[in-house]
Amino acid sequence: MHNLLFIILLSFSLTNSFNTSWGKCYLHLTDSYVNSQELINIINSTISNMNNKYGNVKKKDFNIYITNTKKDYNTISNGVAPSWSVGITKSDQIIIKSPSLSKMSESQFYKVVVHELNHLYVNRLYNNHTIPKWFKEGFAGLIANQFSLKHKINISKNFWSNSLLSINDLHSFKSINSSNHRLAYSQSYALVDGLKYYYGNEVIEKIIIELRNGKTFNQSIYNVTKQKVDIVINQLFDYKKSSYKWVFILDLKNIIFSILPFVLIFGFLFKKYNNSKIIKKWEEEELIELNVVEDEEDLSIS
Repeated sequence: MHNLLFIILLSFSLTNSFNTSWGKCYLHLTDSYVNSQELINIINSTISNMNNKYGNVKKKDFNIYITNTKKDYNTISNGVAPSWSVGITKSDQIIIKSPSLSKMSESQFYKVVVHELNHLYVNRLYNNHTIPKWFKEGFAGLIANQFSLKHKINISKNFWSNSLLSINDLHSFKSINSSNHRLAYSQSYALVDGLKYYYGNEVIEKIIIELRNGKTFNQSIYNVTKQKVDIVINQLFDYKKSSYKWVFILDLKNIIFSILPFVLIFGFLFKKYNNSKIIKKWEEEELIELNVVEDEEDLSIS
């Protein structure tokens, strides 16, 4: 296994190594479709933005691998990356499937890079092991601007089918698989969004400050919100359900199926009205013809 990993690492083209405030970054890239300089710029700007907004973290060198095959992705991650995942952060290593492998668009790929850099940041916070998975993924999604209408529709549909994931499911993601991982991320994004709704736009920064100062996640939540974590969780679940339960209506397929009956009824009534107009016109024309014939007969008699 170690020999195979060594061979794979040798096959990577080390496109660049550069210093950041988080430590030296070693960027390993094999996908020719990825612009290495643009990727470096995004890495640097993300680190700068994170530091400015949330503060510095301890400095340590790190590696970023952009893998071009499933085999490389699985081997470098030591087989712990789920098959449905497109990126994973382990300690000081970020492994991401290239756009060629994952079929992501360029913008989606860069969002994944920002998402995983956020995980690297959180991994360097004190007591990071006390942070639940929903907060880690929700925070990363917030920074990467990944909470989209699709995620909200996903929450809405699962609300009505009574299949939303519980807080226990979202705490560790241990029960998350290929069939429900999109829902897990959608709900995580919504919970962090709910924190901002209830406690203001600065709430995430305040929680991170508490974590950086050595508090556990539950202590950080209490210090910032003045509420026990269970109460906050209940608030966030209520927010998620009330805010997104009707969003499924915005799904294009639902819109089509919702208006289709009305379109058919309108079409039927319009066609019926049109037919009645045509029939009435025929009747009028027939009546005119009968009157003409009668007039002609009267003239012939006289």
